[in-house]
Amino acid sequence: MRIQYGIDRYDTTKLTELSAMVNEFSGLKPAVNKAIVGEHAFSHESGIHVCAILEEPRTYELFSPEMVGGNRHLIVGKHTGMKALKGIVGNMGYDLSKEELGTLLDRIKNCTETKHGISPSKLESMVIETKKH
Repeated sequence: MRIQYGIDRYDTTKLTELSAMVNEFSGLKPAVNKAIVGEHAFSHESGIHVCAILEEPRTYELFSPEMVGGNRHLIVGKHTGMKALKGIVGNMGYDLSKEELGTLLDRIKNCTETKHGISPSKLESMVIETKKH
């Protein structure tokens, strides 16, 4: 209602929390890709999606995840592209050269842990290791 009609009289920041409560009491868990409250509702891995999200989130998200009590997750994995990786690594506070980014991207694509994406701590250790070489 807020986005479509400008009606701003409801606290929508508790929707994710409310959904978790319904799940707890009913035993019915929403699909991971369920819009708004699904575990992966605001998750992006595809290189083009991540690039767009970093530049202008509304490209793929009608509203911010915080509006419904959620969080955005940028997944680093086999579908991550160079530009997306540069943005993610930059947001972590690292500045890698084009060559270092290429090396890191190769390591990510060859990593056996990419089925569900690489954890932020694993990514950081890979970035540090890449910077050393």
